[in-house]
Amino acid sequence: MKIFLSLSLLSGMLELGAVLWAFTEGLPIWAVLSMALMYQLGNLLCIPGKTRPRLAVWLGLANLALYGAGLWMENTAFTPVWPLPPSLCLRALQIALSSLCIQTVRGEYKAACPTWLKRTFRIAGFVLAPLMVSFPHAGMLLCILLPLGAALSESKAPAPAEPVQDSSPAPKGLSATMILHQMHYFVYTYIMPLTVAALTDSIYAAAALYGLTWVVYLLPQRLEKRLTDRLYRTLFFLLCHGALALTMLLLNEAFSLGNIRLGLAAWLLTGLGGGSVFCIKYLTPLSQKRNMPLSENIGHFLGTAAAVLIALNMSKGPEDLQSLLMGAAGLGATLTIYSCIFVMLTLLTALGLCSKHLLKEPRVKKAKLSKQGEKNDLIMQKCCTAEHGTQEISGQSSFEPNQPPQDPSGE
Repeated sequence: MKIFLSLSLLSGMLELGAVLWAFTEGLPIWAVLSMALMYQLGNLLCIPGKTRPRLAVWLGLANLALYGAGLWMENTAFTPVWPLPPSLCLRALQIALSSLCIQTVRGEYKAACPTWLKRTFRIAGFVLAPLMVSFPHAGMLLCILLPLGAALSESKAPAPAEPVQDSSPAPKGLSATMILHQMHYFVYTYIMPLTVAALTDSIYAAAALYGLTWVVYLLPQRLEKRLTDRLYRTLFFLLCHGALALTMLLLNEAFSLGNIRLGLAAWLLTGLGGGSVFCIKYLTPLSQKRNMPLSENIGHFLGTAAAVLIALNMSKGPEDLQSLLMGAAGLGATLTIYSCIFVMLTLLTALGLCSKHLLKEPRVKKAKLSKQGEKNDLIMQKCCTAEHGTQEISGQSSFEPNQPPQDPSGE
């Protein structure tokens, strides 16, 4: 448990810290977002149940070698042959490998930790992310050595038993709903702390507000646990996403008008709608025990990749960051409107799933009742057959219930 929580905290530090570090280095906005993309790439490459700590050991050693090469390049007159410095490219690879190793080792302990505790340590990692800026080399080395040490100790132990997974086929559209939901968040989420840092000139304020939005994100889960019926949880999900679409429009308006107060309020409120992700598994009766980490990771990666491509297309040269982010044609307004589109697509796929399975559910129930009736008839028939056979064997000991028994003496 301690290892899992430590790695959860470290993952939050690495994810947001990599973005803030690239921002303070003065990189183009698309390169800053690319650091987040490399983190999500590491998550995507970690396949649940397939990637084992033994592989993380070798990846960690390779990561350590890249760290040493990066230090050598920084202290050596090395002429790059591409736009970005080689040490920066190596740092991007280190972020991806560190993320992969962290998620691999975390996966060995994930089942033993409640979700709220894991999220709490993740939030603490976001708040501590500026340490990756203040101590970039020490922070990166910690992200390499901690999962490497945990992987070395775990690789010596026998592999844990695989948890029982739901082997039933996934309903069509369920993974698409999860992917679109995750894309709506990750297409704009990293631009928010960058906006705060650009406006306040404080990465600490950016990290604190980012962590606060995650606290709000956890609130719907506490409410969802009080809803015991699957229908109520489905309605909760649909209502939350309808409100989320309106909130994203408010956030888009805040970027367009440059209204900081409206933007901050809308940013905090997005967590109330986005936190209903826990209800996706209740959209169909077949998916309540289904876990979809791969769909989540695909959504994380695709959403961040979309943000990188949009930023790359909008960055035409050196310009003021605030002018790039703010305004009706700015990057902030563009990414938030894309996020709103992904929310609406999530809502449409969820409605399609609900309507499809609600129509099928009565037929399924009737079929189950019919099969149960056939089983009951078969059991009654077997019982009657067995009773009839017993009566034939016992001979004179059987008698009709409406007739009095005969006197054995015959008198």
